[in-house]
Amino acid sequence: MKYFEVLDPYYALLKAKDREDAKLQYNATVADLEDIEEIKEVPEDYALVRFSQAPGENKKLVPPSEILKDFRDPKHSLLIIDGSLL
Repeated sequence: MKYFEVLDPYYALLKAKDREDAKLQYNATVADLEDIEEIKEVPEDYALVRFSQAPGENKKLVPPSEILKDFRDPKHSLLIIDGSLL
């Protein structure tokens, strides 16, 4: 699995098999993105750190064991979404 980050128009951190899959996921769950260049692949370590720093639903930090479980779960493809969309 690869990790992709989108900064504009809305932030997202995604897990996907390739850039095209990441674009499809972003378009389906976040917003319509026309320029594929706006999606950049990031290292797994970077994605894990970003994911671990994102507050949970109750705005509290998530325990490390839960972070690792969710990060590695293949069902979780959208790791972080811009808070203004929630």
